[in-house]
Amino acid sequence: MECPNCGNTCRTYSRKCVRCGAAIPPLQYLLEETGVVERSAPIATASRRSQGATPRLARLGDRLVAVILDSMVIASAFAVICAWSFRKWGVYNGNDLHLTTASLLIAGSLGAAVEFLYLWILEGCFGATLGKIIVGIRVARTSVRSGLAASAIRNALRIVDGIGFYFVGAIAAGCSRFRQRLGDIIADTVVVEEVFTPFTKVVAVVLWLAALTGAGFSLPKVCSAEFSSQPPPYFADTIVKVGYTADSGYLCVLGLRIDLHRDYATLPNGVAIVDSSPQ
Repeated sequence: MECPNCGNTCRTYSRKCVRCGAAIPPLQYLLEETGVVERSAPIATASRRSQGATPRLARLGDRLVAVILDSMVIASAFAVICAWSFRKWGVYNGNDLHLTTASLLIAGSLGAAVEFLYLWILEGCFGATLGKIIVGIRVARTSVRSGLAASAIRNALRIVDGIGFYFVGAIAAGCSRFRQRLGDIIADTVVVEEVFTPFTKVVAVVLWLAALTGAGFSLPKVCSAEFSSQPPPYFADTIVKVGYTADSGYLCVLGLRIDLHRDYATLPNGVAIVDSSPQ
């Protein structure tokens, strides 16, 4: 591996050049192996073998499984947050539940913060989330940018990559030579295969199960709390209203009302949509 600053030949996993002292990107050797960065002198095959094998890029299927596992943890936390926010900032008057702007804003903001912190801290500090450790992959950096900085950029761009249930990210990774989604390209990261120790995998599985179990126990307790009977002092407009009458239930979102009738003989499929916007 060559130092990108002075061209000196360094060991594969060197962090600094012994000649000029410059920092070497963590995956400089991977860029050279794959031909992205040209090197002036080839490295001996025997030397490469003695210093360790080049990690392989993670498969898109493994990355998808890791996303699903991490999404389950995030979704369980989000369910608890939503239940707390709706009861704290929503209004219930007997038959109708009014989800105010405040309740939806607080639930959405806290949920987004929990998701970002979970992904940012674990990938920035350890290179892998619980889902990635279970599957056997990790995030590696290809520049001298710090782990937390690279992770922050990578996960902030999930807003773009996640469009259409990660359709944009999947297309970008499928077309990229190094299977990088947009967040990886801008953050200078790649996802590679990693062999974690059995102990590390067991700990990851235990923590993953603990997160789901904890949310499962917390949700009924949060849902048993009393609803607020008074609207919040700010952002009290009703965005979503859910309720029921003697013969039907309904969902009203921004003036569009959907009635779910119990009398299936009078309406096809028992569903009617009524526009309740002001005339």
